[in-house]
Amino acid sequence: MKGNEPLHQITNPATWDDRDSEILYQVAIQSEEVRVYCQNQDKEAELTGDKAGCLNLNHDILLRERFTVYKNEVQKKLGRDETAWNTRDVRNLIEYYANSSDGHHKSFKDFILWYLNNWLNKQQITDDTL
Repeated sequence: MKGNEPLHQITNPATWDDRDSEILYQVAIQSEEVRVYCQNQDKEAELTGDKAGCLNLNHDILLRERFTVYKNEVQKKLGRDETAWNTRDVRNLIEYYANSSDGHHKSFKDFILWYLNNWLNKQQITDDTL
């Protein structure tokens, strides 16, 4: 119980087998937010809903905090212009974020890894079509 309300069991998205393909992020530069979406409609409400029993990953604070990490970790290290990013630098940042042996927590690690890997995948598709 929490207060007078029972706690609701929510599946931890980190345990989903398909989490990396089901959870999507959208960076909105103008509004300085990063939104979470889920391709699995059954899980969407549990992740992004704001009712009891939902994680509410699109709460205003989380939207802004995710963007702050994007700005301070991605844009600061790689630049604001994604067309000018260097594949080697992106891979180095992925390695830094993926390495959990450094002993400290990296905020919004899953988002950063998803975003950078998504960028690499787009580059691979572009390179393959040339």
